[in-house]
Amino acid sequence: MMTNDELPIEAGVFEFRGADRPLWIWVKTCETPDCDCREVLVVASWRGRDELLLTARSIAEAMRRGSSFKEVIENAKDGELVFGFSFDSGEAINFGDPSGFYDNGVPPEFAEIVERIDGDTLDDIGRLWARGKGQPNLEMTERTPSQIHGWMPGDLLGWTEAFYGARTDYYGLDDDLFIATEYYCVTPGCDCRDRCVAFRRTGDHGREPVGRVRVPALGDVKLESEPGCGRTLRGLWDSYQRRYPSYRERLDRRTALMQAWGSRYVPPLLEQKTERVARTPGPNEPCSCGSGKKYKKCCWKKAMGAVG
Repeated sequence: MMTNDELPIEAGVFEFRGADRPLWIWVKTCETPDCDCREVLVVASWRGRDELLLTARSIAEAMRRGSSFKEVIENAKDGELVFGFSFDSGEAINFGDPSGFYDNGVPPEFAEIVERIDGDTLDDIGRLWARGKGQPNLEMTERTPSQIHGWMPGDLLGWTEAFYGARTDYYGLDDDLFIATEYYCVTPGCDCRDRCVAFRRTGDHGREPVGRVRVPALGDVKLESEPGCGRTLRGLWDSYQRRYPSYRERLDRRTALMQAWGSRYVPPLLEQKTERVARTPGPNEPCSCGSGKKYKKCCWKKAMGAVG
């Protein structure tokens, strides 16, 4: 759990205002580069930043001596609020149990803290996790169209398809785990500003669609569920709104970034497509449809049928 280039303690401090009493938390990430864990340690204090940092420095020193997250939690002093946390699902986790769950549910003192951690903070923790691993800002690390399987210009594009992203947006509901993906129009010059949040159930057989929620720039949202999934989609959308109270501002901000992505990559793709269609390839040249086959083995037969 230790590296030669640890983050400064202050980098993991977050403050939550606006309630009866302010809450401070300190987040400790695993900084081992080759570890693929997605959990962090959370230390919380209702008594202010100074007390939080006092506990944080003690824990950081214990971890420099080789203590694990589990050992730190087990050795927490009375009154110290220390627990494991998944920044993908926004849930408290139990490092003392192989399943990661608490036998009798999340302790109330931890649940109250988790309730205060919104989606924007989850993204910040994801970025902090990447820094601890010595990785770049993954949320702004682009994928090129050649790295996006099955996408074509004119299709809506997922945020985590265009960018690697700081985290995966998971939701637990009715003992199932779901993933939310935001999709955007990236066609330059298009004023539709279409965007939606799609939900899928995860499982052994892939990701099963539950439905999508369309969120226009102006006007009411529209829930479009798969057959038999209406109640589940409404529950997931409620959870999404609780996680992102300012979800419209979030989608507006990401819309601008996705449209900028489209302005960089879509015009060259459209030009290439136009050039392929405008010129009829030779029999032994690659087919203009992009199949990878020779023209005489692909669309030449269709063309000859049309002429006949």
